[in-house]
Amino acid sequence: MSIKSTFSNIIPSLIAGTISSIIIIVSAMALSALVFTGELSTYLPQGIGILLLGSLIFALFSAFTASFPTVINAPQDIPIAILALMAATLMSNPIHQMNGQEMFQFIFVAIGLTSILVGIFFYLLGQFKLGKLVRFIPFPVVGGFLAGTGWLIIVFSFSMMTNFNLNLPNLSKLFSSEMLIRWMSEFFQSEIIREELNEINQLQEKLYEDVFSFSVMPQEDKIKHIEMLETLLEKQQVMYTRLCLSDDPQAIEMKDNLRKSVAMMGFPPETDLQILFSSMNARVKYLKDYIDN
Repeated sequence: MSIKSTFSNIIPSLIAGTISSIIIIVSAMALSALVFTGELSTYLPQGIGILLLGSLIFALFSAFTASFPTVINAPQDIPIAILALMAATLMSNPIHQMNGQEMFQFIFVAIGLTSILVGIFFYLLGQFKLGKLVRFIPFPVVGGFLAGTGWLIIVFSFSMMTNFNLNLPNLSKLFSSEMLIRWMSEFFQSEIIREELNEINQLQEKLYEDVFSFSVMPQEDKIKHIEMLETLLEKQQVMYTRLCLSDDPQAIEMKDNLRKSVAMMGFPPETDLQILFSSMNARVKYLKDYIDN
């Protein structure tokens, strides 16, 4: 392979890697929030760090040992759901009540041990060519397992967003006066805001679908992909400006959550998101110009 051909693959690989890393960071934040809730909520930054460090180690290990040329690693939701159930059981157990620090230490050790055991199991499975045994697992077992973990993710997500458990008695709280006021938030009832949020979601889904094939795209498709990313950043910046200008309680809450998310990603708490958007736009424009030339 010529030096020119090798160099021409570097930029597409960097772009795909950058977008994949953003997705992994967001996934790590979301999945950590499922486990580190309640008394563990104060340890959420450490939980995010654990998942990001684990993803980094897994990515480096796969890059040097995997037999496939392209490997993408990301935190998995199924083991997170089981760990979240473990944490919720410990918090609700009146017999073996732990404080936040003891519970964090327990979950930390549990994550470490399960990661090591699963790694050993899959290594042996691959070493002895036993992957074909998976076909003997009955479909109802696989379907029931996936459905069960999916239900756990729904339950814990609901609990994290509403601060109460998903059960029949608590469903009435969804129709309380306080909750109805939130439903009738003027900011998010605006047709313009809803259309913009829908467009942002559609752009994010489209970018996520195409990110893994970016390196093999023709130049024209790469330019379109970058332009789509530019449009997404522009719409996100406009939406953040609207949030800053609004005095709606839900808009203020969403703006504060965005700032907290940026701080969890390692940026200083006082980071101006407008400057961050401008920096990201400049970087995307540089990549576009490089590919176009």
